[in-house]
Amino acid sequence: MPRGLVVVLVASSLLTATPATALPASFYADADVRPNGAVALVGDSLTFAAWGELPAVFARKKWGPFQLEARSGRKINTTLATATSGVDAVRRIRGGGFDPELWIVALGTNDVRSTYDKPGVAAAMVDAMMAEIGPNHDVVWINVYLRDSPVETNAFNEVLRRAATRHSRLTIADWRSVVVANPLWVNDDGVHLNLTGSRARNEFVARVALAPGCDGEPAGAPAANPAMVAVAGAGAPAQRLCHR
Repeated sequence: MPRGLVVVLVASSLLTATPATALPASFYADADVRPNGAVALVGDSLTFAAWGELPAVFARKKWGPFQLEARSGRKINTTLATATSGVDAVRRIRGGGFDPELWIVALGTNDVRSTYDKPGVAAAMVDAMMAEIGPNHDVVWINVYLRDSPVETNAFNEVLRRAATRHSRLTIADWRSVVVANPLWVNDDGVHLNLTGSRARNEFVARVALAPGCDGEPAGAPAANPAMVAVAGAGAPAQRLCHR
């Protein structure tokens, strides 16, 4: 394969069983090898929001090769008429021959309200996604923020935190704390972000799996924003991952 960027904007017909009315989706593949190694990102509309700038952020953070896959309205493991699920996205990426050790999952926002009053359902969804990615993989999961549903948001993020105690290679990245500290990033719907917020999220997602020193910073240097440190399960120390 020639060196350079391989860019594919995925039409609905390229995703499994998606009608012409499917919500916006995109796929981006970069084949260049870079120091921090291979990574795949699966996301929803929050990932899609500033999509045109996201690949450059991953390249600047020295990830590569990488594949990014986002679809508006995406749930973790429920396939809708208008949106493939996160599980579907993992299968699609792996079916194309790409299976990096590190996966970033930026999902859950569309599952918060529907799982809140159903004990065990959200945990089962997270476990299903982890099972699909499979053993011998590290997973960084971006937690969620819905301004107008704080109780439901906290419950879902607690499910993620507990999942990190069951899955030893799962790390939860605390996006909620970042956006709470920056309320002007949030649009009127209380979920989606303006351009400033979307750009900040891109930086967060691309950086959060990097250990200090992995992206050209001196070893031991603090993160630019302390809230960007990935935090694991109950009683576990904060950790950052680096994949070369």
